Amino acid sequence: IRTAVIEMIDNAKESVIIEHAYFSDDKVIEVVNRAAAKGIRVDVVLPKTPDTHLHANMLTINRLIGESQQKAPRIFLYPKMSHAKVVLTDGVIACVGSANLTPRSMLTSREIALFAHGRRDERFIKELRDQLEADIAMSEQVLKPYELSFTDKLKGLVGKYIW
Repeated sequence: IRTAVIEMIDNAKESVIIEHAYFSDDKVIEVVNRAAAKGIRVDVVLPKTPDTHLHANMLTINRLIGESQQKAPRIFLYPKMSHAKVVLTDGVIACVGSANLTPRSMLTSREIALFAHGRRDERFIKELRDQLEADIAMSEQVLKPYELSFTDKLKGLVGKYIW
């Protein structure tokens, strides 16, 4: 799943939308930053108050908006808990499944994902894109990195391997 998601993002030409509950996988973070640096519009939607993985998500947000001087992904906090696990590239390739973007989920958990290729006007792709855009509209954009204490950073580092 990780390899396919990385390939999707690496091959995107226009846009990437990611909506996930938990996001802390280093390789996926790297490819997301790389896509944004190439000028691709990248939107990442995470829950404002996840049921777990909060500090790991915060570290990821800092890496996504703090590493780039110019072109960075746009990060949005969805107001409710969302267990979405969706990646949509260029509005035509979708990945939907059970896999979180975490080291554990990418490497050791037994996950499943559906990869769908379609046209922008096909029902599944259109409804998925519309839902992602509605979620972004309901969300608040993160404009600066979080100021995290040493303890928060430690919780984030440990937490990324737990969930």
